[in-house]
Amino acid sequence: MTAIRYRPELDGLRAVAIMTTMWSHAGFVGLSGSGIDFFFVISGYLATSIALRDRARGTFTLGGYLIRRIRRIMPALLVVMAVTVPFAVVLMLPDELENYGQSLVATLFSGNNVLLYLTSGYWDLASEFKPFLHTWSLGVEEQFYLLFPLVLLVSHRLPTALRTALLVLTLMASFGIAVVWGVVDPDAAYYLLPARAWEILVGCLVAVGVARGWRVLVGVPSRVRGVLSGAGLVLVLVSLVMARSEAGFRVPVIVTAVAGVGLIIAYATPGSFVTRVLGNRVLVGIGTITFSVYLWHQPLFVFARILLPDTPPAWLFVVLMFAALGLGWSSWKFVEEPFRRPARMSLRTFVPVVASAAVVVVGCGLVLNATNGLPERLGEDPAVASIDYNRRIDAFGSEPFGRDGAVHVLVVGDSWSRDLANSVLETYPDVDLEIRHVNGPTYDVSVCFLAHNPGLADSALYAGADLVLVAISDPYEPCLQGELDRMTADGKAVFYGGPKNFGANLNWIMQREGAARADLTNRTPDWVMERERESSAIVPADHYLSWSSLFEDGHVPITDAEGALLSPDRVHFTQAGARQFGLALLASPLDDYMQAHRTATD
Repeated sequence: MTAIRYRPELDGLRAVAIMTTMWSHAGFVGLSGSGIDFFFVISGYLATSIALRDRARGTFTLGGYLIRRIRRIMPALLVVMAVTVPFAVVLMLPDELENYGQSLVATLFSGNNVLLYLTSGYWDLASEFKPFLHTWSLGVEEQFYLLFPLVLLVSHRLPTALRTALLVLTLMASFGIAVVWGVVDPDAAYYLLPARAWEILVGCLVAVGVARGWRVLVGVPSRVRGVLSGAGLVLVLVSLVMARSEAGFRVPVIVTAVAGVGLIIAYATPGSFVTRVLGNRVLVGIGTITFSVYLWHQPLFVFARILLPDTPPAWLFVVLMFAALGLGWSSWKFVEEPFRRPARMSLRTFVPVVASAAVVVVGCGLVLNATNGLPERLGEDPAVASIDYNRRIDAFGSEPFGRDGAVHVLVVGDSWSRDLANSVLETYPDVDLEIRHVNGPTYDVSVCFLAHNPGLADSALYAGADLVLVAISDPYEPCLQGELDRMTADGKAVFYGGPKNFGANLNWIMQREGAARADLTNRTPDWVMERERESSAIVPADHYLSWSSLFEDGHVPITDAEGALLSPDRVHFTQAGARQFGLALLASPLDDYMQAHRTATD
């Protein structure tokens, strides 16, 4: 097999990929963020080409392959991790710092994509505050490349046609998984290898075809190659501006991107129009340092968001993009290149240096996870700073009520209703309350629980309830009024809690200490007030519990007079938050009910 020719147009594609990825991660609109898909295809082509060359020369070994991957990835990654640790410890809230610690370990072991998938959903942290969110793609690639050499070694003695057939079938199976998961589980389709492998395999297939001399790839006339590679460039550009589905189904965008990159890899030739466009010196220069730029940009964006109470201005993200390019060049020059080249750093030196750094970083991650993000930095009881306070309502169970003389409270819903119940408990400690909790798998089932659970209406639990608390995080009109009328007719006192949110970012309070942390506020998100209007229009005033009395001049409190944090995660209550927001309950219709029962039990 001949030597692998340097392809400047591939570095150009990498440059387009990293610049558009940074654009997307900065929150700018107009581009789809399909640059990651470019990386997957290019990576599959280059890795397979190198492996096939080494196997043809008889120099391919599993150990050599793995060392080459480690030399390529680990040094620059470890440097970025080490630099971000002190910033994270100083600036991040406990829940985010705990997640950051988990991501350090998961990323080093090529599993951050799995961690992100497992933690996605209701309790997930906002992605804009995850410094290593972007390393999910490294996880996908490294998982693929751990399996890749094993497949090469095992399939080496199989007939060439059979190996090719298996490659195509695997590609098709992965694509099928991507299509199905894109509908039924978009998070899995986005993060996990089975739904992403086909993109890498497209690059692998092109490399195999070129190495095998397939006529469809190498026997194409020059003019046709120019047309096909030009079509690939058009598809690449189209993929960058294609709109994403609201449901998260991205397969059309990805197919367009992968097809475009595949055509360029397969048919672009030296001197062709596509090679001249993508192979210009600026794009090639950026493409050369792409890996380090990719590593640096997300931490820069995240810590900028953390430092500022409001969304950073667009100009700052532009500055940070240039900063990422500068740091990327420095990392490429002084970290990547020396560590990649055996002639510049022997294996005897490389292994202990990288292993020691990895142990330190993993140790930091384990400590941050084990300590729940060092909540004592907030100067309060760790239990107060923990989101686990919200979940304590789960301990009340859902068995029938059993205590005579108490007010039997049925709490319905997810964590929003738990916040409401906790606030009631903090506000009315002198009212004898016996609480039970039921939860639905989806929002409409939680709110319309009688309609979706006909057996519950006839249950002893429902029959024994005096007071029903349901939180409204998003008005659900189809059955809300009917549920309210039915429960009222059944003799229940029913109250619905309105929406709340503590703003886009709480991390900035970590820069305040002592008295400077007291009575801080954030701007109330516009969507909260919009949902407040929607909710109050649906639910009668004598059944509606609004938190809006605490929102002043478009701002929401985030600390109390002692500086205690009211929310650990921008959404839920700490104990201090439950107490503070209980002030709103004192001015609500619920207070009359509680006062009557306090009088009755005195």
